Amino acid sequence: KICVLRCVLRPMAGAPAPHSALLVNHFILQTTAFLNSFALQCDERLAKVSAKVTRLETLLQVLEAKLRSPSIVSIAQSSSVVVAPAVAEEPATSAEAPAETPANAEETPEDEGPVKEDGMVPARTHPACVTYFKMLNVGVPLQAVKMKATADGQLQNLDWLDDPERLVPL
Repeated sequence: KICVLRCVLRPMAGAPAPHSALLVNHFILQTTAFLNSFALQCDERLAKVSAKVTRLETLLQVLEAKLRSPSIVSIAQSSSVVVAPAVAEEPATSAEAPAETPANAEETPEDEGPVKEDGMVPARTHPACVTYFKMLNVGVPLQAVKMKATADGQLQNLDWLDDPERLVPL
């Protein structure tokens, strides 16, 4: 069965032009306001997710580096076994240098001292960087340590990690 609707089309009076323009303009403004607020909410949520992903990537790299490090097994068994040789090796190398060259004997006590007379210390002993240099000593890659420092808000100290002997203000 086919239903046929019979419509009578007759001319109607159109809406006034100013009223039509006002309706279209209102629709455009409302749609634009909605889209702008939606885009702002999306950007805020994306920024939060991006920060969380970056933090997770940093932590994952640090964890992977720790797992790859052969000293992690030693740390789990006895922390004194790993820490003692690392501490013993640093003074031994600095003690050998003055014995070989007497000219360096005057400079070595300054390097071994924690604070210089002008308030400068080696980057490896600076309180803000000690944790990161320990990570490097354990075998964590430099890039992962820099990402961890960035995540911790230590952006001004990133270039200090490249040179542990660099003198930095305390």
